[in-house]
Amino acid sequence: MISYLLMKNPDMNFVLRPHPTESIEFWENVFYGFDNIKITNKYSAVEWMEKCSYIIQSGCTTAFEAYFLDKPIINYYPIELSNTIDLTEGLSILCKTKFQSPLKGLSG
Repeated sequence: MISYLLMKNPDMNFVLRPHPTESIEFWENVFYGFDNIKITNKYSAVEWMEKCSYIIQSGCTTAFEAYFLDKPIINYYPIELSNTIDLTEGLSILCKTKFQSPLKGLSG
């Protein structure tokens, strides 16, 4: 989904803040060649959320923080998982494919 949004929104800047246990280098390799994405774990998730227009997540607890910051939240679940409980379901807009355009101003 992120690659698709990067291509469809070349004038929009994106920030990917990996989970603290994830490798920044991994994500830099995934999005190599895109100029409109910053990959960093500098600053807290809340500090980035305060400056952003949207949050895209997959059942992450950051959805709760974004909710209390009054940020629009996209809950990206491209596959059905049978043994999970989505605690963020009522806080966000469900997006099951990369082609959905769930929010005004974000081309998809």
